[in-house]
Amino acid sequence: MTEYFKPRTSAPEQDNKYYRLLAGGGVSPCIAGRPNYSPDGKSALNNCVGYSWGRMAELEQDPAIKVGCYPGHSYPSDAYVWLSNSQKQGFKTGSVPKLGAVAVWVSNRNSKRGHVANVEKVNSDGSWKSSESGLDTRPSWWSNTYNSKSYKAGYKFLGFIYSPTEWVEKKPTPAPAFKKGDKVRIIARGNSQSSGKGIPAGGIGYVRYVLRVIVGAVYPYQVGSLNGVTTGFYKAEALKKL
Repeated sequence: MTEYFKPRTSAPEQDNKYYRLLAGGGVSPCIAGRPNYSPDGKSALNNCVGYSWGRMAELEQDPAIKVGCYPGHSYPSDAYVWLSNSQKQGFKTGSVPKLGAVAVWVSNRNSKRGHVANVEKVNSDGSWKSSESGLDTRPSWWSNTYNSKSYKAGYKFLGFIYSPTEWVEKKPTPAPAFKKGDKVRIIARGNSQSSGKGIPAGGIGYVRYVLRVIVGAVYPYQVGSLNGVTTGFYKAEALKKL
């Protein structure tokens, strides 16, 4: 299924269940992070695995998600074997960044060390913005921008683990071309209803004012005289600001 993606731009709150251990009332099967992120030491942050598992679980709203988990078990492996373990759990993988995916690296110096991070934004040039954490690190959460030539220094990139949901970026609603009170000249036909289901509205050449803006309507700009007499509803291209 396709869903609109909401990127994480700051560290999770301490009571967010996806980043708290089972022993602390959360749902995370990961180990506690170091140093402790929460006063009671029951947080999985300050741990790249704890954060990445929690982030995908949070996105999918699935406290039993098996991303990175050893086959036959419900707890995630060390970061360097996340890709192969996730493949065995049925996750799709690849080399192209996608929203909600987990990126996996292995150390060039120690084959049993690795790192995982989550894709929060994919840029038009193929680079992508991360959210991530790390064991024995401060701060407990950060964001980087990576591309095919600048993965984490000292680490070899292995691939992306894709989220079960096909996330898409929600484009921001463009700002209205006109605002209430703007003086305009009508240069094309409109409609008697903002929905476009009424009869055509004329008034071409008239100078009027924008009385109301209805964001998302077929004809979003209601125009008329300042005494409240309306001429009709118009699209932006039917009006010229004076």
